[in-house]
Amino acid sequence: MKKFALLLFLVALLLNGCMDSKSTILEHKTVVDALGRNVVINKNPSRIVIAGKQAPMLTNFLYLFQSTNQKLLAIEKRKQSGDDFLNLIDSKVGDKYILEKGAGAEQIAPLNPDLVILKSSMRESIGNQLETLSIPVIYVDFENIEQIYRDLHLFAEVLDEEKRGDELTSSYKM
Repeated sequence: MKKFALLLFLVALLLNGCMDSKSTILEHKTVVDALGRNVVINKNPSRIVIAGKQAPMLTNFLYLFQSTNQKLLAIEKRKQSGDDFLNLIDSKVGDKYILEKGAGAEQIAPLNPDLVILKSSMRESIGNQLETLSIPVIYVDFENIEQIYRDLHLFAEVLDEEKRGDELTSSYKM
């Protein structure tokens, strides 16, 4: 009996030693994107990727929120780049991954993002591939004022900065 208890104790120690001491239970939340889909995301995403058409515009909107510089992992390089502007508001923007124009799932997936932000028009060309890989994707539009309000609130919810989202939409409505 003592040998069995000792063996059980040793197995428990071995199993405990094999577990990652940094592992944590991730909390999730559900947001509704521009396509009306309920998307389950990490409650505090820290590895956000912006890709596809209009990536610079989406990046500029995301930078309206304070935590973006810590949470944005990668940006797709497009012709209309706001590099000079981004350098002014985030001195570490150069440390972020820069994806090639037209980046596909094969370039995004290895980054292990918590969330990818795409324009709705990008669902067929890249979004579906990412979703198949179980990478959370939210779609936004930012094409008219109502969509801007909706999408700003979505960004605010994703970044857990709802008060800032309210401030931004209130300032646009003035």
